[in-house]
Amino acid sequence: MSRLSVAAFAVVAFVAIFGAFVGDMVKADAGWDQRQQAKLENQLRHAAPGSDKAFKAQLKLDRLQAWREDRPQAGFPDEFARALHDLKVPADRKEPEYRTGYQGVELQKALPFARADKSVVWASRGPGNVAGRAREILVDPGDATTNTWFVASVGGGVWKTTDAGASWRQLTDEIANLPVSALVQAPSNPNILYAGTGESFYSVDVINGNGILKSTDRGETWTPLASTLNDIRFNNVSRILV
Repeated sequence: MSRLSVAAFAVVAFVAIFGAFVGDMVKADAGWDQRQQAKLENQLRHAAPGSDKAFKAQLKLDRLQAWREDRPQAGFPDEFARALHDLKVPADRKEPEYRTGYQGVELQKALPFARADKSVVWASRGPGNVAGRAREILVDPGDATTNTWFVASVGGGVWKTTDAGASWRQLTDEIANLPVSALVQAPSNPNILYAGTGESFYSVDVINGNGILKSTDRGETWTPLASTLNDIRFNNVSRILV
């Protein structure tokens, strides 16, 4: 065995032994997890409902419980599979409602539309003075010219254009919470729109929302739905079905 191989083996062995030693030390300290739980619960009590601090404290509490139950932590394939499974389970159910093989069926449906037309030329439609991300574009079916669009922007609320993007108007200046990821128009009444706040594409710059907004005058004014406010389940709404 070469010196390099011996050195590499020694490093791996040290990391494994040290990791096991630290793990045993933590578990040997019977009061460690209780103290950590008390600290996190105190943070959760003092954090504003739906805030980043509340979300992070609850996340750490969940991880602590997973550690107690010896469940696999993030970074393990089993944990990733469990997370994907849980994403498909409605809040009031225990099992997914997707049919077996649904992914293959949907793939076959999508393939005929997946051939990109390379002759299409893209043009920036703005607005260029607002930072953030556009998560949804809604074309108003009431405009026969298809020039009226509503856009959900993560950092700046809901915007509207009536000239295919040449000019824009902000529609949610009076709303305190501006990150919007989901936008939908009621098929039965096009004057009714719903906007879901927050974003569910988690990253270091994710913006949490607070509930769902509703408009009954085609986006001119918006009212938060009281039943969705200050509820962590509506902090990151990425899709709305009417």
